[in-house]
Amino acid sequence: MQIRKLIPVFIIIVSLVFTVLGLYLPWWAVRTSTEAQMVRNATARSDYQILQIVSASRTFGNDTQTVSVFIGNLTKNDADRSAVIFSFNTTFTLVLVGSALSILSLALVIFSILRRPLYKFVVIGALIAAIMLCGAPIYLSSTFEPLIPSLNSVMPVNIPTKWISIKPQDVTSFWGSIKIPTSADFPVWVQNENFWIWGAAFGWFLTFTAGLLLFAFAIIVNYGTPKE
Repeated sequence: MQIRKLIPVFIIIVSLVFTVLGLYLPWWAVRTSTEAQMVRNATARSDYQILQIVSASRTFGNDTQTVSVFIGNLTKNDADRSAVIFSFNTTFTLVLVGSALSILSLALVIFSILRRPLYKFVVIGALIAAIMLCGAPIYLSSTFEPLIPSLNSVMPVNIPTKWISIKPQDVTSFWGSIKIPTSADFPVWVQNENFWIWGAAFGWFLTFTAGLLLFAFAIIVNYGTPKE
């Protein structure tokens, strides 16, 4: 068996691993910056998974507080709850469909290598899967962004009063930050640096990368794989 025929198999397996990891890793996160952690000697983080679980933690000295809540419990009313759940459910469905098509493409490409070439179907399945997996992160970032200000809290753990507060209304975009103000409460060297940072997390990037790998897989299969 030629090594070049195995390259697409390796690529799609890596894509599947990334997709599975993305299902369990956070897609969006709010956290304290490095400067904030150094000044306050503490850390805080809130991770949002597409499984609709929000895991938050705050460490201050020897005191650590952790909490996990259903994302629907962070909404103010039924309408907001339904909108947030729909956004995450749709994202999850896109990932599942993309994963299923990736597995099908893997099976077909192996069958094509060992027996009868079915590369045309492999390419079609891989391209649809790639669109699904690249589209899922983009869909979440575009639909969840306007819903964030409607949450009760983006950081469901107790934040010390001396910290800069963060409210859902402060989070007006999928990516962003809150700066450390010019104040006697903070050293000069950290003023105007970030205190809170939020944006796409590891699961978001892994899933998007999985989609890009599938595009590469489809191109290699279509143009670089012998069809005999």
